[in-house]
Amino acid sequence: MNLAESSIPIECVAMASAPTAPAALAEELARTPVGRAGGRPAESSDRSDHAPRLPSITGLRFVGAFGVFAYHVLGMLPNYHLTRPVLMAGQAGVSFFFILSGFVLTWSDRPGDQPRKFWQRRVARIVPTYLVTWAIGIPMAMLRFGSWPGFWPLLCGFTFTQAWIPNQSVFFGVNGVAWSLSVEALFYAVFPAIVLLVRRASQRARLVGMALCVAVLAALQLGLLAGVGGVVADSSRPAFWLVSVLPLSRLPEFVFGMLAAGYLKSASGWRIGVAPAAALAFVAAYVAGCFPVAVIAGWITVVPFALLICSAANADTTGKSSVFARTWAVRLGEWSFAFYMSHQLVLRLMAWLWPANRLALLEIAVDLILAVLASALLYHYVEVPAERRLRPTRRA
Repeated sequence: MNLAESSIPIECVAMASAPTAPAALAEELARTPVGRAGGRPAESSDRSDHAPRLPSITGLRFVGAFGVFAYHVLGMLPNYHLTRPVLMAGQAGVSFFFILSGFVLTWSDRPGDQPRKFWQRRVARIVPTYLVTWAIGIPMAMLRFGSWPGFWPLLCGFTFTQAWIPNQSVFFGVNGVAWSLSVEALFYAVFPAIVLLVRRASQRARLVGMALCVAVLAALQLGLLAGVGGVVADSSRPAFWLVSVLPLSRLPEFVFGMLAAGYLKSASGWRIGVAPAAALAFVAAYVAGCFPVAVIAGWITVVPFALLICSAANADTTGKSSVFARTWAVRLGEWSFAFYMSHQLVLRLMAWLWPANRLALLEIAVDLILAVLASALLYHYVEVPAERRLRPTRRA
């Protein structure tokens, strides 16, 4: 049974482990150079102290976020065999963000950075937008489903612990996509320890580590598929939670991204261009969307996604052109975290306002426009000012 055919409404299904994440998500080094209008607080430009900035990575972030949006509107469209896998592939957006999160945090890592300062930066980066959308999600749930979220969905959502609870009313509660931030919280907790190993590892050890991450993902996902069959795609079953939502099950994707960043930083040369890497990533995501149970296809996309991220980062650091580094792409990428956190709330609001089965394509277009507008407002009036106030200062 495919996720889109689950018994719960499609807008309640946050991206799962073939893949969204979130998670994840938005990281500070994947930004345009400091000094742009409306930008974030300036940091030292000393290149011996900070890794080069990666505008192409910023642009790529919106591609991942839009994929999750496309997956969440899948149930509103006719079931065309050719295009359905493209939309189903959007579920890989969270996996992309988990890999990207590990990559950019490791890319921006520097020896001597204190864990406490790292965690402060993470709190400043994600918590304000998360809490604002969490609060908005409470009345949105009432409008869409006719009842207020229960005590546990509220408590676990407020404390970033919902992904640890094997109950879809909890891990998809309040704002369904927020489960990936609960997963990211584990990543941030263990990052200062794991990055020490990545930093000291040889290039060969990093490659072996990446191979082990893929092997663990494949064993978990294919093993559960073999054991329980299509039940693994039913979000009301424990198997779905175990393979798609449980933070420990998603950790290999994050670690893979960390190892890929460590490898690229030490590599003598990178020969894969952005265009072929993007084509490979699209094909892999499309294949994942064709899977009988697409939710378990994360092991298919992890390597192509990492190749795309590395190619985009290499293009930025070597001065090569990339469509993802264009001004419009970077701007959308800056809004991507807010877009990811707000788009399902917009879908719920429109599902309440819009007559059922009327002009679905027009509704989706309106949903997208409203979600982009909401993300721009969140970015400029919540995300940026809150991070400026909460973020610890880095000395030049």
